[in-house]
Parts: sequence; C-alpha cells; structure tokens
Amino acid sequence: MTMLAAIFYLVKKRIGFSAPQAKTLFSLFEFVLKVAVAPLGLTFSPQITTILMNRFLMIYDGEQVVAVYGCIAYVAAIAYLLLQGVGDGSQPLISRFFSEDNLPTMKQMRKYDYLTAATIGIGCFAVFFLAQNHVGILFGASVETNGSVSFYLPFFLIVLVLLSYVRITTAFRYATEKSILSYLLVYAEPVCILLFLLVLPNIPALGLQGVWFSVPLAQCVTWGIAFLVKHRIDHNLIHDIAKMERSASV
Repeated sequence: MTMLAAIFYLVKKRIGFSAPQAKTLFSLFEFVLKVAVAPLGLTFSPQITTILMNRFLMIYDGEQVVAVYGCIAYVAAIAYLLLQGVGDGSQPLISRFFSEDNLPTMKQMRKYDYLTAATIGIGCFAVFFLAQNHVGILFGASVETNGSVSFYLPFFLIVLVLLSYVRITTAFRYATEKSILSYLLVYAEPVCILLFLLVLPNIPALGLQGVWFSVPLAQCVTWGIAFLVKHRIDHNLIHDIAKMERSASV
C-alpha cells in the first residue's frame, strides 16, 4: 500500500527519472542497503525468536507451552516495538549531528535516548508485572495456561532495561555509519538464542526450563556485547571531542 501511494504521488506530480538521475539513484543503493540491514534485523528478530522458541517448546513439551509463549510473545512485542521506536526515532537526529560534526550535542542526544528507553523499559516491566496474573486470560488462555504465563513472564520482563540499552546502542551505530557493529548487535541475539536452545535443554537439570531461560540469557549476552561496543564508542568520542576543542582553540 505504501508503494502504491508513492507511485500515485510520483505520477500526480509528474516526477520522472532521466538516465543520469537513474544512474545516481542506483549508486546510492549500496549505501542504503548497508544501513538497512540493521533495522531489517531489528524488525524480524522477534519473529525469528518466536519460530525458534515454538519449535523447541514443541519438542520438549507440547502445544500448551507453545500457547504460553504465544501470550508472552504478544506482551513482549509491545515493549520491543516501543523501544525500537525510541531508537528509530532518534536515529535521524543523531545522523544530523554526526554529519555536522556536532559531537557534544550528538552525545547528549544519545544520553536522552538511553534515559527515555530505560524509562519505557522500567514502565513496561512495572505494568506487565502487576498484570501478570491476567495476561493469559486477556488472550483467551485457559486457567492452567494463564498460571504458566504468570510464572514465566517475569523472566522476559526483567531484561527489558538491558534490552533498551541494546536498542539505543544499535540505533546509534547505524546512525553514525558504523554498520558492521550494528549488525553484530542485531544478529547476536537470535544466534545466541539458537545456541542456548541447542545446549541448555540437553542439560539434565534443566530440560524444558532451559528452553525458557534461553531468550533472557541471550539478551543478557547481547547486552554485554552492547556494553563493550558503547565503551569503545565513548573512548573514540572523547578523543574526537578533545581534538575538536583543540582545533577550535587554535
């Protein structure tokens, strides 16, 4: 539908493309695609997680636990989309200040982003935690399924603040043209989830619990990677800001 609206606009405004314009447009594709890989991964990562979790839950238990995770995934998706909205919403501003070499303002903007995302993460945790005994009922689950949803939901909520940190760090990376690091942060989570799903349930002491622990543990690992990435970013930022201040004083 978006494509049709865009085509209608181009036709209505009689905007065409000459051969030189088309050549310029195609030359931009490589750059656009490099940046697009990270947001694409952020959008589809929850779906990949759902596919993996459904598969392994079905293997180690059955349909009821899949229904339990379905309710949890619906709730988690709300928080994920809100956090992604903060990251994607701040990206144009960060890109603007980055292109202007206004690094102090860019760093301050990122600080506000972290605070906003953390506040949303804490707010979602509080709301969903208080409502955990009613989430399953809201989605039409049985009493037994609702009890399991109430038990497992906090494991997914407790990592929301860590996830908010990852989302902003990822957005900051592709906003400042550091695409490779943003790929690492985006795709580390589904890869870690798969690895944990292959290992943890096979530990006799865990079994099915290993499946449930896989997502929160993978998100903790991703947060650790994001922390190291941010430490490297800040080290470079401090150096660049000091260099700019010395140049300004001269």
